[in-house]
Amino acid sequence: MVLSFAVILARISNDTSGGPEDASCLSVDSVIRKRRHYDLAFSSTGFVFSTLHLVVLLYIRCVKRRKGFELLFTQASLSFLSLLFLVIGCLFDLCVFAPSPALLFFRAHIWLFVVNSLIAAYSFLIVVLCIDRYVALTRPLYYRVHFVRYRVSAYRNPISGLLQTRLGMILGSFVLAVICAVKWLLFNRMQDNNVKENEYITANWAYVLFRTASVVFQYFVCGVVMVLLSICNVLRLKELSRAHANELRMSERARSTWRTNHRTIAKICSFLAISFVLFNWPYSLVDYFYADEINVVPWFAVLSLVMNLCQVLFIQLNLFFFAFCSRSYRKILFHIFGIPFLRVRALMPCCHPSGKVHITPASAQKPKMLPKESTSTIVSLPEMNKLLLLSALVVAVSAIGIGRTQSSGARGTLMCNDRPAAYVKVKLYDDDRGVDADDLMAAGKTDAAGRFELKGYTSEFTPIDPKLNVYHDCNDGVTPCQRKISIMIPDKYITSGKIPSKIYDAGVIQLAGKFPGETRDCIN
Repeated sequence: MVLSFAVILARISNDTSGGPEDASCLSVDSVIRKRRHYDLAFSSTGFVFSTLHLVVLLYIRCVKRRKGFELLFTQASLSFLSLLFLVIGCLFDLCVFAPSPALLFFRAHIWLFVVNSLIAAYSFLIVVLCIDRYVALTRPLYYRVHFVRYRVSAYRNPISGLLQTRLGMILGSFVLAVICAVKWLLFNRMQDNNVKENEYITANWAYVLFRTASVVFQYFVCGVVMVLLSICNVLRLKELSRAHANELRMSERARSTWRTNHRTIAKICSFLAISFVLFNWPYSLVDYFYADEINVVPWFAVLSLVMNLCQVLFIQLNLFFFAFCSRSYRKILFHIFGIPFLRVRALMPCCHPSGKVHITPASAQKPKMLPKESTSTIVSLPEMNKLLLLSALVVAVSAIGIGRTQSSGARGTLMCNDRPAAYVKVKLYDDDRGVDADDLMAAGKTDAAGRFELKGYTSEFTPIDPKLNVYHDCNDGVTPCQRKISIMIPDKYITSGKIPSKIYDAGVIQLAGKFPGETRDCIN
């Protein structure tokens, strides 16, 4: 039973040194009570960020119909549940819930076991994610058959087939987490309406040995494995980039997409591994040497508060890691949470045909003057405040160097049946693999000899992905529309600034053949 909101505020704000005013409530020392206030603030903030991250992944999986999100979605769900249970524990210690023997038993045994199991499973899933990327980069065929195609592996050998899939590794992470956290079921005892450490159990040599082994495995062994696998993944990606650097990029679109996806996940794995070591290794030492005698000492309370903050940061940093590493994730994040603002704006008077300027929210097109009899341009005060705020944000973003100008270029010669492909349309784009359209950087046509050269620039938060599009009718007969091929330009031909320092030479391209990934374009 949850108490009323007024009682909740009264009990949360109760800081008396003698504990809560309600004698039936859990007895909590004043130092611990103050820590719970901070823990509640940290956990609630992290819970909000984890919820946002889970919403974005659900949008990508259900709306965008993307596949292969089992590990990332499970990890986000564990982060959400871990922070939810941390918030529940803080509320219980602050007497928000009406006390009962069942709730007291839950707080003393079940809550501690569940929270530590969720956090341990979250950590093990990072190891699984690193292993998943490592196998995908080093043994792609084996990865596709045994990791992705569960039905094929399970049909041959159900047990080994399950263990070699993502589902099997996820289940294995949960099993290991439960084994490592089972010690917390016996850690506490209930006495005089209070939760205390069960010295009869914790002083036993078998318990101490099991606890030490689980801490070493859960934190230190896993941390070392994460770091080593992350380093191997980064080195493997660099090796693949060097191996493909000098190849003709005719079929590069699929290969570049594959490499970009792996590079994004490898970056996320690296960030998660580093954050695991930085936040969890100190936390594990403080947690291992915990004792009720020093739990109420001010210096240990401050240290525990810092360690709890580190633990919360580790669990809820997914949103920032993904937004930093993945351009598609950022665009979807802006798209999802920009929809409510666009709907609110549509209800504003300035957005209706009332003689005022109509500014479309989706683009920066020219304003439409609706009723001709209106002779003055009127912008309402809320609209002007919004424009001023957007201008200030643009200035601030420019001041800190976000969205830097980047350029690239390409040249080459187009041939059709060994003859120059004259006056063929070519365009230079920044490939945006998200919800937005590609950014046009330059456009032109080949000359009479089939030669072309394009240079262009655009502004992006992260390194651009330049590509060359060719629209032609070579060996196309009377088929409507044009054949379109795309050539991805290597990253080494990207320059900071408006003028590229290196131009990608595509060489002589024979358009008569059929190219992988070729499509048709009726608009271009």
